[in-house]
Amino acid sequence: MMVGSFIGLIIGVIVLLLFIGGLNAFLSGIIWSLNVKTGLMSLLGHGLVLGMLQLIAHVPAIITDLTMPSLASTIVVFLVYCFVDGFIARKVGGWFAEEFVPENEAYSPVQTD
Repeated sequence: MMVGSFIGLIIGVIVLLLFIGGLNAFLSGIIWSLNVKTGLMSLLGHGLVLGMLQLIAHVPAIITDLTMPSLASTIVVFLVYCFVDGFIARKVGGWFAEEFVPENEAYSPVQTD
């Protein structure tokens, strides 16, 4: 009984990370015109890195919400973290972007005149 729950939890976390990575890859392409890798392992790594950085970045917000639980502090934290989350998502999207090499410059042959 306990093994099935653990396996379900692992599968759920993997699906969540794939979703987070895929969503950020999609939005990075739409908003910032980044060509982000979309392989399965790349999206899993993308989601893992983004999730960990978001978790670390949200520690001050969690502490603020726990020490000052009010509507005003929640609104301020939300407005501030819109920009923080966007910055982090842009950086992670850039880390997973594919390099673009123009077709005529990819492998220029060496001339031996």
